[in-house]
Amino acid sequence: MSTSKLWLPFAASLCGLLLLLSALGAAVHAQAAPKGDAWTDTPCTDFKLEVPADSNVTCGYVTAPLRHAEPDGPTIQLAVVVLPSTAADRQPDPLFMAQGGPGGSTINTYPQVLIQNEQYRPVLNRDIVFWDQRGTLFSKPVLLCPEVSQAERDSALGVSDSGSEEEGLAPYLACGERLAAEAGDLSAFNSSENADDVEDVRVALGYDEINFYGVSYGTELGQFVMRQQPDHLRSVILDAVVPLDYNLLTEPAFAKERIAEKYFNECANDARCNAAFPNLAQRYLALIDRLNENPVTVTVAPTLSFTETHQIQLSGSLLENMLYGSLYSDVHDVIPLIVDQADKGNYSYVSTALLPSILEEETMGHGHAHDRGMPNGATPTPAPPTTATSTPGWRRLSAPMPRWNWTSAARGALNYCRAPI
Repeated sequence: MSTSKLWLPFAASLCGLLLLLSALGAAVHAQAAPKGDAWTDTPCTDFKLEVPADSNVTCGYVTAPLRHAEPDGPTIQLAVVVLPSTAADRQPDPLFMAQGGPGGSTINTYPQVLIQNEQYRPVLNRDIVFWDQRGTLFSKPVLLCPEVSQAERDSALGVSDSGSEEEGLAPYLACGERLAAEAGDLSAFNSSENADDVEDVRVALGYDEINFYGVSYGTELGQFVMRQQPDHLRSVILDAVVPLDYNLLTEPAFAKERIAEKYFNECANDARCNAAFPNLAQRYLALIDRLNENPVTVTVAPTLSFTETHQIQLSGSLLENMLYGSLYSDVHDVIPLIVDQADKGNYSYVSTALLPSILEEETMGHGHAHDRGMPNGATPTPAPPTTATSTPGWRRLSAPMPRWNWTSAARGALNYCRAPI
């Protein structure tokens, strides 16, 4: 299900990057370095990229140890795309770009747009290197969880109802068991090993120094790289920083609480928004409760991603997840309108702007993401019960999770804590 996609908007992240990269400075003219033995060429079509015939873009795999402390042990393959600079003053130190999530695909996010639109490239006089971190979409093995995605789609389509905790946990357990059999030591898919992969890619591509850009979880990875592999780093850009002590399994629910409070409070404090959508917070809470008690059937028309019309059972929890996911896109600008119209019984905006993503092909490395929840694959400790903050118009509740937690995501995170993956 695409609601868990945690990648910042492409344009927004590149905009910040364009400003920050002014610090890269100038160096000497350089030629491309030869690739090492760990590199294997592969057609860019293997990564679903459309590359012009006269392009100098190269695609391939870098073979890296599953455990870097065991260089002669099992190996993995890291999918890599290199977008060479064609500038006359090409510099020797490339820009390495790391996607977030964790579990997001860098190759599925950036290269195609930058191949087709050179003016969007954050830097022109340096090579740009994209790699899918271990466990993500085009790297091998990939830790996708189609069991989870299918269960979420089936629930939304009314095919199944995972109402009990055991039923909700079953697809996660099934995915964990399958991945353990297919990929072996899943605890090796952690931030420490991931950081050492960056060094493997650098060496395989023949670069002496690199500039590292990470967004969201990519900032956590960047901090690991700085700690473990500082000798070949020229600069590091951390965009939307994830602190190293942030627990990616148990804490997002509380971050979502703060986001929701801030979002609805801002609307209430803005004269135009409040006039157009009065009492939005209270109406939103009431809407979620109504939909959880009595889900409505919403028609989703065909899109470029699927060709059939679907009937989605819209519950309050599903709407919460869809709205939270929309914060990573331009849809966030019209959330007040979406909530207002849904509260009045008009779900057309929900069906066109939010729900299609639940039917799209999953590209998020679920298993990767939740094994990566603790920096070294350790077992997380759930957060203690918390009393929700009382703010004007907000409902006072005492519960294990705050009221504004976009609840399905929070429940899924706690379920993952108990899943053997």
